Formats: sequence, structure tokens, C-alpha cells
Amino acid sequence: MWDLIILEIIITLLLLVVLFRPYIRGFWPIDGIVFLPLFCLIMCLGIFAAYGFRPECIPLLFFNAVLCICHIPAAFSLMRQLKNDSFKDRNIIITLVGIIFLAGSMWAAFRFLPAVPDDISMEGITQVSLKDDSGEYFLRIYNPPEQQAAEKQPIILFVPPVAGPVSSPDRMCRNLAADGFVVLTFSRKGLDAPAVGPGGSRGYSSIFRYMRIFWTYGRGFESVWANSSAISLEEERVRDIRFLLSYIRQNAGKSGSPLVLGDPGTIIAVGHFMGGAAITQLASEPGFKQAFPEVIGFVGIESPLASSVVLEEVPVYHTDDGDTALWAGLLVKWKNFSARLKPGKIAGTEIKSFPQIPGLYIVSDKISDVSFRDNRYASIVKLLHGSGAPAMLAAVLGAGLLDYAGMSSIYPVMNVLFGETDSYEPPDFYPDTAAALIINFSSMAMVMRNSGAYVYWDDPSILIRENIPGDIYLETGGTWNLMDTGYILDP
Repeated sequence: MWDLIILEIIITLLLLVVLFRPYIRGFWPIDGIVFLPLFCLIMCLGIFAAYGFRPECIPLLFFNAVLCICHIPAAFSLMRQLKNDSFKDRNIIITLVGIIFLAGSMWAAFRFLPAVPDDISMEGITQVSLKDDSGEYFLRIYNPPEQQAAEKQPIILFVPPVAGPVSSPDRMCRNLAADGFVVLTFSRKGLDAPAVGPGGSRGYSSIFRYMRIFWTYGRGFESVWANSSAISLEEERVRDIRFLLSYIRQNAGKSGSPLVLGDPGTIIAVGHFMGGAAITQLASEPGFKQAFPEVIGFVGIESPLASSVVLEEVPVYHTDDGDTALWAGLLVKWKNFSARLKPGKIAGTEIKSFPQIPGLYIVSDKISDVSFRDNRYASIVKLLHGSGAPAMLAAVLGAGLLDYAGMSSIYPVMNVLFGETDSYEPPDFYPDTAAALIINFSSMAMVMRNSGAYVYWDDPSILIRENIPGDIYLETGGTWNLMDTGYILDP
């Protein structure tokens, strides 16, 4: 990331020239300095255009914008060839305040630099572009190694986070493909941020949309407005999944198709955040199992159901019996109107239907915290124990809310905003562990499907006994209910 560091250093030095101009006589005759804030603002916007969403650079962008606005009068005076020496009268306190703000902005930019670049390679990936009523889809298909290509392989439909890094989902898809799965993932233009297009090109969204989505990730079970946004994203992902399941059904295993190596009768759906919640919704719909019998299991990664949230009822006011005064009626109408305008409060969660196919819920280790278990993860706990098929919950010890998607390494500042602690594990540790859990669960789901019934495993902890690099917290539910809840260490 040295190129990003160099850009930030250049911006800092140029802004220092602007701030110190009144006190260095050599800078006085250089009239072009008034345009440096605009030049720095363009460079800062270029960081977002070239590197995507960089939340640690937002304070620097804001400082540049304010400084640019302050220099508009001087820039107009210079263009009109008028005298331009008002900078000499600048109060030293204003300069000191500017230096303090610049220092704080640069501290954030340097302190929260990404630990690894957010790059992906298109090598070995088949790309397909499709259009639907919902928009344009860019599909990426990862095939298993050549030695496994002789037989049809199970398909994993991988639904990425709506916003976030692209490198971690790419790494997970490659890990799954290396183990013998045909993996289909995608980006939807206009929804995903970024949308990875043909040749690896990226279509970024506005800074404000990124901020809204990340706010939705963190506050979707605390704020009614964030919950409403999360529900909207879940609905969009439901449309995506239905469309892609139909695409797989039409193309898997057929000669000349990008999915020629895929087994049309074996699909495991995997999703992050709202994508995982959307998969859970579909798996819980009456008739889904019969409509899509090829979907033999699903995995939701950090994906509690925003749509399960129940809001407190809005109070309705009435006039007292016998009170017919005009002012009393108007007062009641005003109270009812005001009550409808106020944002409601979250009262709890309600699950109306439960999955009828095997499911795995991968969550952060905050599941062991009662405040998280009873709020953010309440829907997952209810789904786990009410499922009509084998269900399992797994948490890698030390994993935070953002770790499985790789956000804590690409956006380190998000750890501070989400109240997370910095991880001591390598950047790819949690995505790799999640991929290993998916592989083991998928193998179990295929065995259950081939047995013709949901057999009662003597030891469901087999999920974490093969190729899992960390300590796992495990719970089982649904038709299993065989293992005591607890920590299973050193599998």
C-alpha cells in the first residue's frame, strides 16, 4: 500500500504549504497556492475512485472540502486579476486550528491503513454477464481442479456482502473450488458496492451509500431506520437468489455451459450478512424445499434476520368519555399524528416459519455474550432450535462481526466504529476458517441427502474435526439436539 501512503503524504505536504503561507515570505508571490486545496480535494477524491471506499480518509476529504470552500473568494480574485493578499491577515489561531484538524485527519488516514490490498485475480475464473428485471449481473464461476473435472461436482451459490472487500469472498470461493466444488458468485450492478464487472473492473458506489450500508450492518438490530434499510437489502438479495437458482437449474451440467462441471441436483447456498438472511428466508418459505429440491443445505455467515424484528405498537389516543370540546379533539389528533412520526422502538424478534433443509449459522464469538445473544442473534437462536431439519451454529473464537468478510483487515477503522478489538490472527484466518466449516458442512449435507433421510449423527462435532485451524464454539439444534452446548477446544 505504499502508493496510497505516498499519495497521502503528498496531500499533507501541499496542505501544509497552504496553512503556512502567511508565515513564509517565499510563498507570498506564488498566487497559484490558492488552487492547492482544490487540487488536493481532487487527489483525495481520486483515492476513493482508485482504491474504493476508504473510511479512514473521510476526515481528510472533509478537511479538504472545507479548506477549498474557504479559498473560493481568493481564487475568484486571482482569476479576475485582482489584488490577492488577504491571506496575510489570517489569525494565527485559525492556522493552529487548521493544523490540529489536518494532524487528526492524517493520523486517522495513516493509523487505519488497510493491512492487505483488496485485490483479486481473474485467472481461472469464468465470467458471465446477465440481465434481469432487477438489473445487470456479473457472474464469476470458480471450477475445481482439473483432476476432479471428470465427474459432476456439487455447486455452491455464494452470495457476497452487499458492500465490503472483494478479496476475502474471492479467497473463500477459491478455497471451496479447490476442495471440489463448482462455485458461483456474483455482483449486481447498482446494488453491490463494488460491483466486480468484466475483467475485474469495479463499479463503486457513493461514499454516502457505503456509510449507510455499513451503518445497517452494525445497527440493524438497534435502530428502526437501520433495520428498515436491512430489510430492503434482504429483499433485494431474495430476488438475486431466486434468479440465480433458476440460472443454475437451466445451465448446470449442460454441454457448452459455464456450469458444465456442476451437478444440477446438488446445490448449497452460502451468504454473508443480508445474503445469508435472504437464503434463510427462502429456506423457511413453505414449498421452497419442494420447488428447489436440489438445494440440500444453506449457510448464513453473520446473518441474523432483520425481517424478524418486531416493533412496538404505535399508541392510539382517544378523547375522554363525554369530552366534546373542540380543543380536546384537536389535541388527540395532534398526539396521534406525532406518535406516527416518531421512529418506533424494537420490541423483539418473531420467527413465523422455520427452515426445512439443513442449515449452518456462522457467527462471531459475541454469541456467548447474553446482550448479543438476546438481541442481534435472537433470530438465529430461535431458528437454530426451531428448525425442521438439522441445524448448527458455529463461532470461531476471537471472530468479530466483520472478520469473516475480511472487513477488519481492509477497513481497520471499522473495528473502532463497531467497538471491535484488533485481531491477532492473520488477515485471512477467519475467511479461511469459515470456508473450511462450509466444506465440512456441505459434505455432511450431501451424506444426509444420499441417506434419504435426516439421520441422527452420533457426533455432529465432525463439522469441526477436519481441517479447521482454530477453536470453535458449537451448538446444534433442529432435529439433532444431541450435543451439549459448550466450547470444543483444539479440534
